[in-house]
Amino acid sequence: MEIQQLKYFVSAVEYGSIVKASQALFITRQTISAALTQLENELGFSLLERGKNGVELTNEGRLFYDRIARQFDEFNQIEKEMREFSSQYRLPIKLGIVSWADQREVAIFENWIQEHPEVQAEILFLSGKQSNAMLKQGELHFCLTTMPSEANLNFTSEQVAEYPLMLAVHKANPLAQKTVVTAQDFHTQTILTTTLGYGTLEYTGQKWMPFEPEQRQICSEDPLYLYSLLAINRGVMACHGLNTLINQMRDIRLIPFSDGFTFPYFLRTSSATMRKRQYDEVARELIRYLKQNL
Repeated sequence: MEIQQLKYFVSAVEYGSIVKASQALFITRQTISAALTQLENELGFSLLERGKNGVELTNEGRLFYDRIARQFDEFNQIEKEMREFSSQYRLPIKLGIVSWADQREVAIFENWIQEHPEVQAEILFLSGKQSNAMLKQGELHFCLTTMPSEANLNFTSEQVAEYPLMLAVHKANPLAQKTVVTAQDFHTQTILTTTLGYGTLEYTGQKWMPFEPEQRQICSEDPLYLYSLLAINRGVMACHGLNTLINQMRDIRLIPFSDGFTFPYFLRTSSATMRKRQYDEVARELIRYLKQNL
């Protein structure tokens, strides 16, 4: 009986599905199934009833889970405490945030770092090009971005949040009088963005940034510069309603889109990072935390 087998068993029970557990652990369904079968063979009895709708505990499985789950939680706590008190387990992590990030995203990352003294984390503010280059070179472990990974085997992205897309406009802009805006309204404006050349992007049947690359844009890697232009009615900016910097600007209005556009967040990492077990574990924990708090 191995710790990894018990981990897979507890995850399958908690998620109610081998498929969902494999997705949460970033491993294949076959890996979990093989480990559970081996565990059941070693114990001599069946732990789970497998069906189309997921898994359910057998009577023996319920007894085993009740005992193992408590011990597993205690083992995880011991492991965490050992990492806290032993410097050799302080895992160095570089967390990137693309340059549009505001106080809210930074605070969430800082809170996660405070809750995990077993890691030695550093937050970097980067452009999209900088983050991709550093991820590829192994100089960055994770990056919070609004763009999913392109068709590139070097990168993986997990969506961690999604909000309705809003249009930030100055109160003097005619659009400020609207209750909703459309993509056509957006096309008549000068667009302020840190994202250059993506245009309309489709992913999982949804859309983000309803403008075309050839439209008039003012692009900068400095979000404060873009906010200053927004404040004097030099353009409009796509964002979401929880952007703290925009909400602090008294003369700015946030108008929702009528076309179902969304503003997503992704945690991007490299395939090389995910192949290292310690970073793989951090990725799962960080993704879980961002999905709950972002």
